[in-house]
Amino acid sequence: MSKIVFRGKRMDIGTWVYGSLIIYSDRCEIRTMVNDDSEDLPGYNDVYPETIGQYTGMKDIKGEHIWEGDIVQYNCSDKVIIGKVAWCSSFFEVDVKNGAESYALTSFCRVIGNIHDNPERLEGVKA
Repeated sequence: MSKIVFRGKRMDIGTWVYGSLIIYSDRCEIRTMVNDDSEDLPGYNDVYPETIGQYTGMKDIKGEHIWEGDIVQYNCSDKVIIGKVAWCSSFFEVDVKNGAESYALTSFCRVIGNIHDNPERLEGVKA
């Protein structure tokens, strides 16, 4: 069984933190973990609720972790597909055209940003 991990942007300095999600009635926190991938010290960090995203358990073609809220790109033979990673009732999908079209999330994509830091990457995707 894989561990469920979340990320969120810290309210104090705006950097991303990764760990366990704790939700209170008035705020959200991410409890950071100590691991080889992070220089963060373990602790509790207040995060902006709208930036919280779950790790999908998948990596893209370059080995980058894929998170809910990431913007991914697929290079198909006849077109380029760009969309955001979203949770859809029981699985993660790539939401294209504001829900009008979606694709199954696979590791054949490439993470090109996220909706919080790079929303302009979705500007070319129209409904």
